[in-house]
Formats: sequence, C-alpha cells, structure tokens
Amino acid sequence: MPYKHLAPEERFLICKLRQAGWSCRQIALNLERDHTTISREIKRNSGKRGYRYKQAEKSAKRRRREASSVPRKMTQERWAMVLCCEPNYVVDNIRSGLSRYRDQKDICRNSFSAFLS
Repeated sequence: MPYKHLAPEERFLICKLRQAGWSCRQIALNLERDHTTISREIKRNSGKRGYRYKQAEKSAKRRRREASSVPRKMTQERWAMVLCCEPNYVVDNIRSGLSRYRDQKDICRNSFSAFLS
C-alpha cells in the first residue's frame, strides 16, 4: 500500500468529527484510513487547545520541509566501507561522493588514499 499524506480536508474532518465525539476508529472508517494513522495525527498535532486542523496542517508542512532539507549523512568512514565492500568502485567516484557530503569543492586523490591506508 503506497504511503499518502493526509490532505487538509481530511485534517478538517478529523477536527470536526473529534469535536462531535467520534472515536479514532470511527473517523478512520469514515476516511478509509487506518485507525493508527488517525490516532498518531491527533497525538502529534494536538496542542494546549486540542486538535486544530489549521495548526496540524502548518505543523505537517513544516515537518516535511525540515525533513527534506536535512542533508543525508555520508561520512568518510562510510565511504571507506563502501570501497572495502565493493572493490570495483573507482577512487574518483568515491572522491566525488565525498565532496558532495563535505563542504569542500574537491578532495585530492592522495589525501583520500592516505585516509584509507
């Protein structure tokens, strides 16, 4: 089953149905979602004044934005492990990979080879 974010309309319905006294399972059946999705959504996005759909939507957008802006962590040690596990890797490919993950324009071949020694 493919992963799908909750739509703003679904968050609105969650808010209104919760105010009407519906349980998470009843809401989930109505929205054709799993009940754990609804309970997680309510738990994750409830503030001091309860679950509010506008606040929930804003928080969800912020979390998605922050998650996509986090750089993937690929350290020199991990690149060295890749080289050891896959000997067909060319040092230049690994060097270019390292330069993407470090704030350097280029890593010279000699310094990388020395690191592996």
